[in-house]
Amino acid sequence: DINWDSYYQEKLPNKISLPGYVFNETKLPSRINVFKSLESQFQGNSNAIEVLIKDHEDMDNENEEELEFNDRSELLVKYVAPENEIEQTLVYMWQDFFNMDKIGVLDDFFKLGGNSLKGVTMLKLIMKTFSVQINIKDFYIKANIKKLATEIDLAMKIQKMSEDKKSMNIVKI
Repeated sequence: DINWDSYYQEKLPNKISLPGYVFNETKLPSRINVFKSLESQFQGNSNAIEVLIKDHEDMDNENEEELEFNDRSELLVKYVAPENEIEQTLVYMWQDFFNMDKIGVLDDFFKLGGNSLKGVTMLKLIMKTFSVQINIKDFYIKANIKKLATEIDLAMKIQKMSEDKKSMNIVKI
């Protein structure tokens, strides 16, 4: 039998504290140009390098066209452009957030790659940008730009009415 309580008394536990800051997001390239990185290995044989690089660049151009098409093909909804300033601002925010070029107002946050942690982060960005309070449950239920824009517009109108009412009360006194 081993007395585990006395066994660990001699050893001091190593404590590692969590950092008090948020880690910086580092964006890595989606593809690495292998042929350019191999260029240094082909010393002196420039013809072989040029052929390899040209073939790879031709392949890249074909893949980019496919990527643009496939980027939206995984989504079940067709692209719908923003119709107002709030929707446009949200589209820009989501495009930057998800590092995507073409996000429509009917695209679902979670189908684009969002999760609960990203949802909280996006909600904070929305609240900071528009200076409104949005319930996290509403954000998850209304997980596309069209519905969120309506919610934000409503919150902004309620906030303005509340401010107008306060200013009217101040005048009465």
